[in-house]
Amino acid sequence: MAGLSVLPGRDEERAALARAVDGLCAGNGAVLDLAADPGLGKTSLLHLLARTAAERGATVLRARADGPAAKPYQVFRDALENGDHRPDTAAPPWDTGDDRDLLRALRDRCADPAGTVLLLDDFHHCDPASARLTERLLGDPPPDRLLLVLAHRPRQTPPALLAALDAAKQTGAVLRVEPAPLTAAAVAALLPAAALFPDADEHRAERLRAASGGNPRILHLLLAAGPDPDRWPERTDAAAGPLLRAAAPLLAELDTLPAAVADVLAAAAVLGEPFRLGDVARVAGERTDRTADALAELARADLVRSLGPGGDLAFRHPVLGRLVHHRLNPGLRLNAHRRALALLEARGAPAAARARHAEQLLLGGAPAEALPVLVEGAAEVVVRSPATAARWLRAALESAPADTHDARTRVGLALDRCRALTAAGRLEQARALGHEILRTPGGLPEPLDVQALAVCVGVERLLGRYAEADAMARTVVDRLPRPLPAPLPAATADLVLDYGLLHAVRGTAGARRPPAPPPLNPAQVNEDARPPPHHAPPRPAPGHG
Repeated sequence: MAGLSVLPGRDEERAALARAVDGLCAGNGAVLDLAADPGLGKTSLLHLLARTAAERGATVLRARADGPAAKPYQVFRDALENGDHRPDTAAPPWDTGDDRDLLRALRDRCADPAGTVLLLDDFHHCDPASARLTERLLGDPPPDRLLLVLAHRPRQTPPALLAALDAAKQTGAVLRVEPAPLTAAAVAALLPAAALFPDADEHRAERLRAASGGNPRILHLLLAAGPDPDRWPERTDAAAGPLLRAAAPLLAELDTLPAAVADVLAAAAVLGEPFRLGDVARVAGERTDRTADALAELARADLVRSLGPGGDLAFRHPVLGRLVHHRLNPGLRLNAHRRALALLEARGAPAAARARHAEQLLLGGAPAEALPVLVEGAAEVVVRSPATAARWLRAALESAPADTHDARTRVGLALDRCRALTAAGRLEQARALGHEILRTPGGLPEPLDVQALAVCVGVERLLGRYAEADAMARTVVDRLPRPLPAPLPAATADLVLDYGLLHAVRGTAGARRPPAPPPLNPAQVNEDARPPPHHAPPRPAPGHG
């Protein structure tokens, strides 16, 4: 990712690392707690710290924790045995099993006069013995000339170790650095070159920040799927290859899951967010108790998170669900979506909730059961999410029968999609589709012909093509009878309204009004105000006044 080496948006974190190295060079040992969620840049900060310490003459040792199944003290052993040490330095007695002996050996090994930096990455995966040894280290004064750096994910770190880190921080023995989500300005600095992202303005950067949650790794994945945040996650289907390549480290983490747990994760990805235990069990075809155990394991791995006391669950970030969904076997994915659709239909869920699964059934070649759901779902979401409605209508159009008998339905779907594209701000796409509709062989039946003109007039007006909009509208407006019939047909009313808006925008509304009648002569007005000569005052009836 462009600009990653300079770590934009990490000024405070870099300053904290520099202070830690300065303290080490002055002979003061310390423990640095580098804690953050996945993807926020812990490893990048470790690289920066290692480079800075090496430039100051310190010895840099580093290792990555392998998990609870590793041998006792594995992460410490890997760091110390892989370093460049003096040949007369004896290896620590790893097999004694005594924390005190191991702590003494660690101090002796890291007593380089220029200082030693011990970088332990992914420490939330440390083996139990390494966690216990670290708790002992935290309970004593920091070793002289040793800077111990623990990079970990707090949600996955053993509770006892977290408690020890918190207690040591209160006494000042631990320096905590917690990388925060990136700001919009930092996101803008991380964006690719202008050739790839020509209009990387401030507003676009803010939308990318919101979509990624300010997480550099997620931002990298979203950019792999396409630089326009308005097209995500729609665009991820077309960009599955680049997205999966960019997600290689994350996919490696998913590949470590047991098969039964991976199946439950796949069912959750098919359902989409939010999801619940019972629904995941039904889509996965698994017993509820086993599904609960699998979801608990996914929660411990911080792949799935609870959304509150209601029981709703979600992925750590939606992109995780997209990645899992992309990797599913097509046949298994189709059957899972069919089960999910049947589940929602039995529950009476709205079409907008069912359309996601219907879309997948279309891709699997089942248009009969999917088309009505997509069309109805698009109508439900077009106001709040016109881009989604346009996508669903495109899928319906591509799968609808193309025979003449169904031409009216196809044109209606195309017009609905044109309106959705317009509402989503994709005006050039809407214009191209509208003109394609107008060129329908054999012409358009009523009232679709006027509806198509009304849609096209609106798009041309929004694009600033006023002459084109005026010419198209007048093909209908000039044929209307005067005075206008009441009520006007709906399609004609839409076109007349857009025609009026067009001239209001152009400032030519007065030129299109019918001429006003000539003013009356004042004398004539007075003459007309007199009562006719033959109108005598009424005579009172007999018996009155």
